[in-house]
Amino acid sequence: MESEPCRTLSQTLTRTNGGGVYLRGSSPAFYGCTFQANDAIAGGGVFCDNSSPSLEGCTFTGNTASTLAGGLYVLLGNVPVNTSFFEVNTVSAGDGGGIAVAVGQTITATNCVFSGNQASGNGDGMYSTGSTTIDFCAFQNNTATSGSAFASLGVSPSVSNSIIWGNSGVNALSITGGIAAISQSIIQGGSAGCLSCPNSNGNIDPLFHNAADFDGVDNVLGTSDDGLKPICASPAVEAGAGGSVDITGINRFGSPDLGAYEQPGFSSTPTLTITTGSDTICAGASGNYGAAAINAGTNPVYQWKINGIDVAGEIASTYLASSLNNADVVGVSVTADNDACAVPRTVNSSNDITVFLLTAATILADPASDTVCVGSATSLSVSASGIMYQWEVNDGANGWMAILASPPYSGENTSTLSIATAPASATGFAYQYRRRRLAAFYLLARRRSRCDNRHPPSRYCGNGHCRHK
Repeated sequence: MESEPCRTLSQTLTRTNGGGVYLRGSSPAFYGCTFQANDAIAGGGVFCDNSSPSLEGCTFTGNTASTLAGGLYVLLGNVPVNTSFFEVNTVSAGDGGGIAVAVGQTITATNCVFSGNQASGNGDGMYSTGSTTIDFCAFQNNTATSGSAFASLGVSPSVSNSIIWGNSGVNALSITGGIAAISQSIIQGGSAGCLSCPNSNGNIDPLFHNAADFDGVDNVLGTSDDGLKPICASPAVEAGAGGSVDITGINRFGSPDLGAYEQPGFSSTPTLTITTGSDTICAGASGNYGAAAINAGTNPVYQWKINGIDVAGEIASTYLASSLNNADVVGVSVTADNDACAVPRTVNSSNDITVFLLTAATILADPASDTVCVGSATSLSVSASGIMYQWEVNDGANGWMAILASPPYSGENTSTLSIATAPASATGFAYQYRRRRLAAFYLLARRRSRCDNRHPPSRYCGNGHCRHK
């Protein structure tokens, strides 16, 4: 018998065995079924008596039993369980919160998650006295007197490519009367016989995405945001061998990740740019800055800096900077979140801002107007404090234009503008200086660059030369 993706199986009455389904002498295939809130003396969700069903993509949740197996009990049979969840199943006075297997029977669990199961006895996640193979599974937040994740008696189970972490009880893994074959797995507390395990004995934090949120923000099991997925920096990443797909259907390739979830992220390099903020502010004012990161995940951590030194507490994407000094350099770094698969995880901004403080200008002496002859050298000077200079010229046709460093001009950014040779074409030109980066303040110094009759009465021109009368 084979089932199509099935509905939730939930019984309101308490049965002796198999609160959700009791199997005897049959071997159905359950696909995509949910066994929820069933109750029995043994096998709260499913009871197998001389039956070898297969279960794939199933969920056992909130089932209870008084003596054995809150979720699945194999009394007699050979049962493969693939890509399935056992969560919050309970045995009130016995063993095997999620699964229990009787003497001489067989259970194979692949790509399964055991979380939040409880047993008053042993093996909150699974208890077995039969042949047991566990591959690419995760046991987390299970509670039992002994063997809070897995307990076996009189057999030698095989545990590979799995994570057993964050469970409560005397031992996360309890093997009595047998020798477990453990390989390429993370086991809290470690295992002396762990073959090719991270940190030698497997005792290293797997760095789950969010163990406190088992089914992720979407509250749906078997999706990419599930809490027991390893982050990119996890020691579980690429630490396994074999496998085909994970519990969400993602292909496992190369060296697969440990546990039920594959981390599909490919490394990328974060970039960080300061997007808002001025390089000039008035003395005593605050500067408002903002930054944007790419390839740093959804929850990156920023760190603003002044002159390369971290500013305490400034870890948001925006920063209101006060008490800045002239020539201070405002910068920022970003550390990618755990899911970004960023290499490197921390980068600095590519466009730090050097701050110029603007102070009030004081004009001490304005430039004086005068008449100058063609071909003569001359200069215009201003005496001021607290300003940065930019001399400009108005030719009468194009308006005011900044003077560039080219003949006949020099000193265009100083207090004195020098004109090496006054050309005839510059007749009637007007010059001014501007307070750079401040509100416009114009002081005009007009000069005519050839001799004409518009000169002071005390002076006259003749033969191209100016002299006193």
